[in-house]
Amino acid sequence: RGPRRVRVESFPVGSRQLNELMAAVRQEAEGCAELRERLFQVNFHTTLAGDAMVTLLYHRKLGPDWQAAAAQLRARLAATPTAAAAGSAPHVIGRSRKQKVELEAGFVLERLTVAGREYVQKQVEGAFSQPNGAVCQHMLSWAVEVTRPAQAQGQGTGDAAAVAAAAAHKVQQEMKQEEQQEEVGDGNSG
Repeated sequence: RGPRRVRVESFPVGSRQLNELMAAVRQEAEGCAELRERLFQVNFHTTLAGDAMVTLLYHRKLGPDWQAAAAQLRARLAATPTAAAAGSAPHVIGRSRKQKVELEAGFVLERLTVAGREYVQKQVEGAFSQPNGAVCQHMLSWAVEVTRPAQAQGQGTGDAAAVAAAAAHKVQQEMKQEEQQEEVGDGNSG
């Protein structure tokens, strides 16, 4: 009968805004057949500054009625306490097979402070990014710190944060490879 459905009511380790959005989307979808019909997944993405995007995934084509319902959902999400305090309405995106409908935009901007400088990262819906802004700042700060000796010896050129981002990416790739090797190892031991 397909995969077992899991209903997530809250995500305590997520941001307050994420939890507010989860509750609001659930409430709106329960009360609106157009939003609820063949909806199978909802993704949430929030930033440190309070920007957010919510992606609703469907097993059906999305038309003008869905767009109208999604606009109402967006207004409801803008009224959640954290979004209202940030002064921005979360972006709402609808996806179905070969279709993507964006209300406003399909990305958020994350502002990160690394080594005393602010960087703006465009986080696009559907693309990988470190979803926890505080963790991302910490990772990049660590990468800047560990690349300082190379910078001091003249082995690196350019922006230290760019070098740090490349180093962080390399560390993430190595960790991913280690995880994959562990999974393969676990699969062979059974």
